[in-house]
Amino acid sequence: MDTFHASVYACGSCAGSCALPAVIPFSVPRLHPSSKATETRPLESGKTIGVRHSPFAISAPARDTATSAFPSSTARGTSSPGSSEHGPNSYAELALQHLKRLVGDPDAQWKCPEQKLATVAMLELRQDVIAVMATSSGKSMIAILPSLVEHNKITVLILPLRALMLDFSTKLRRMNVPFEVYEPSRPLQGSFNLILVSADYAKTDGWRQSIARINQKRPVVRQIFDEAHIPPTAEHYRAALEQMSDIRCSFPCQIGLLSATITPLLEKRLIKDYCMNDVLVLRTCTNRPELQYEWLPRTSSEELPSLVRQQVAQLVKTPKDRGLIFVPTKVIGEAIAEELGYPFFYSTPDVEEQKGIYGSWVQGTTPTIVCTSAFGTGNDNPHVCLVIHAGTPYELIEFIQEVSRGGRDHQPATCVLLPTVTRNVPEDLAESEDFSGRRPMADLLKGDEICIRAAVMYYIDGVCRSRKESASRPSPFEASTEQAKHQRMERLKLASDYIANFKRQLSRFENMCAFCLCFKKGLSGHELVHCPSIKEHSGPDAPGHFFSWRRKLKYNTDYHTGICYTCHVPQGKHDALHDTFRRGKLACEYPDIIAPAVYASLLQPKERAHLAATFGQTWNTPSDAVPWLNSKPVEGHASNISALFLRLMEDKK
Repeated sequence: MDTFHASVYACGSCAGSCALPAVIPFSVPRLHPSSKATETRPLESGKTIGVRHSPFAISAPARDTATSAFPSSTARGTSSPGSSEHGPNSYAELALQHLKRLVGDPDAQWKCPEQKLATVAMLELRQDVIAVMATSSGKSMIAILPSLVEHNKITVLILPLRALMLDFSTKLRRMNVPFEVYEPSRPLQGSFNLILVSADYAKTDGWRQSIARINQKRPVVRQIFDEAHIPPTAEHYRAALEQMSDIRCSFPCQIGLLSATITPLLEKRLIKDYCMNDVLVLRTCTNRPELQYEWLPRTSSEELPSLVRQQVAQLVKTPKDRGLIFVPTKVIGEAIAEELGYPFFYSTPDVEEQKGIYGSWVQGTTPTIVCTSAFGTGNDNPHVCLVIHAGTPYELIEFIQEVSRGGRDHQPATCVLLPTVTRNVPEDLAESEDFSGRRPMADLLKGDEICIRAAVMYYIDGVCRSRKESASRPSPFEASTEQAKHQRMERLKLASDYIANFKRQLSRFENMCAFCLCFKKGLSGHELVHCPSIKEHSGPDAPGHFFSWRRKLKYNTDYHTGICYTCHVPQGKHDALHDTFRRGKLACEYPDIIAPAVYASLLQPKERAHLAATFGQTWNTPSDAVPWLNSKPVEGHASNISALFLRLMEDKK
């Protein structure tokens, strides 16, 4: 029987040293020795992850323990002389002056040494930068300050969520920071040093042309991606976030990646994807002592509204208090919002509706709202004292991001989990591909009582290691840009060849019945429902049962995207194979080809055995192939039925 945590397992004062077991029910993958990293080891409770430098990195300053709220960290690497314009100290001094003005405090200091190091590294323009820093440790300033220190140089800030764009825009206006937001409907001016762009636009031709034109007038010296963990963890359901590293292809510039939830495994992938040959990686300890985790026993969906109402009544009391109720599905969110009368923030094309809900929540008109993960990143309101997860979360990364909305004022914030169901993880989900933490989340919910804080820290901070990487080249980003271009060209060529081949094979069925052609009947000029070859056969796996066989073909949204459920043709990049799918509207250019062709081939014993062996399978009947056809697709294909179709057509040349 599954067990769930039934009390507060990690109080705000435990800091990783509470009496509960520190055994973590999941592992953090070690890096392969070829990654130039030293041997990895688990993070010790209460320790801050060290700072990693390339030979050109700046040296870490001594920490002022009297003013820092963070545990001690170490810095390894070589020091560098500063640029010809400024040295590290003068960059730091200039940036700190602007920081004091922005926060309105003449005595303000850096929130942590890593904030200072990352800002100076950005300004020196010698390396790419990855900053993995706990929420409320000053990541936003790393993106903002360079645009104020520099003259006539442009910083591009890429934001992956609409809520994050709203929050960042509000913050910049409040601090009187000049900036421009890219909108496809109006020309990009490039008048300010800071340009904000949605990740959904950052790879479009319109953006590429606009920013390239601006770069000819004023240099675009860096592109910073905030919440950089999102593309690898969301690309399976947000096609616009696939291959975000293409942003590097336009022109040489520095790349900065910011997030509080980049695991060691994800860090390795980001360095590879963004072609970071010379990278400074900075990590703080991600522990948030002000967050108090409370995981309650499993309940039913029907009981969620009353349990949520009790928690809100107990904890959201003063005018400044704010509450967030995160839900895993829109259905659960709508039910809770309707019963409790709370606004519901979710991903919708209605931008004005989202702005209205966000504004009312910030102003306190509606201090508590229901929301999906669309509200789980950014939103730095300082007075969130309650975060509820009403329903079982899918991913540990998402859960950590969402609870991190709480306690920005460094006051205690309660994080309540009300699980409803047990999440099953696909058996074929490899640990090396689980960037979002689906398996660790499921393991935590099924495990014995443990310190939740220790588990969260271990998952994100994971290991401590040092690395030196550098390359000798005239421009510090030239080689990375060329490498990214080469990767993109290779990928585009493969995609183009794939689309061309797919179209070529589909066109072979023009004015032909796909079933008859593959069943070697050679008949034509009739629709599938009137196919004489289907009618003349009987038996459990004969053509007469094709339609019941076809109904067994199912797609899993965890790994099947962009496939027409009617004709099984993948959409392809930019609708190259199939028009965009719209509810109630069928636009299938190649109906009744893929499934009939595959089924007819599987009916023939010799051909079935050959196809099964090609993919390492064994099928005695066409029905035996269904579980594999419905499973995670082989590499390079949108579905296994597409892969099988192309294979059988290649054999028929």
